[in-house]
Amino acid sequence: YTPLWRKQTADAKPDDKGERLRIVSSNVKMSNTHYRELADEIAAADPDILVLMEVDAKWREGVADLLGRYEHIIDAARDN
Repeated sequence: YTPLWRKQTADAKPDDKGERLRIVSSNVKMSNTHYRELADEIAAADPDILVLMEVDAKWREGVADLLGRYEHIIDAARDN
């Protein structure tokens, strides 16, 4: 992805119907309380991997039902 480093993966072939990996990454502002709106957008995207950054306990609670869809969770919610 950068000209500063050598390519580490082979190019995909246009006719390759391999499996896709969906990733959603969101950096939330803790003062934002629109938990449901973000959870709805994430649910619509149906990602295989979800990364929520700068999440506090309120955000963790606000999207708890969404997180129930994932088998593995690393929870590092902090209030700072």
